[in-house]
Amino acid sequence: QTIIDAIASFGVHGQRVEGRTGVWVKTGNAMEKVAAMGIRVSEKVTMHGFAVNCSNSLEPYEHIVACGISDARSSTLSELASSEITPVEAATLVEQMMKEIPNARS
Repeated sequence: QTIIDAIASFGVHGQRVEGRTGVWVKTGNAMEKVAAMGIRVSEKVTMHGFAVNCSNSLEPYEHIVACGISDARSSTLSELASSEITPVEAATLVEQMMKEIPNARS
């Protein structure tokens, strides 16, 4: 939810898609993925994280099936907002919003 709230600050309406992870944006009749989330468990250690496409090139996505989802494309905040949004801008906002969550720790 924090990522959805953060990208709304840039004028991008993100949402969840049932049965899929990440944050999605409806563009026309299609859904485009703008943020990925994941979890990994290895040797009794759990790791988790997220990635928001900000101003990166989408060219590498033309050669892979991102997150195993072949019927949707990836997008970036910059593309969706029609202005450059850097990773630092997005990360700073997400960090600030996470600190405002009750019982959140730095």
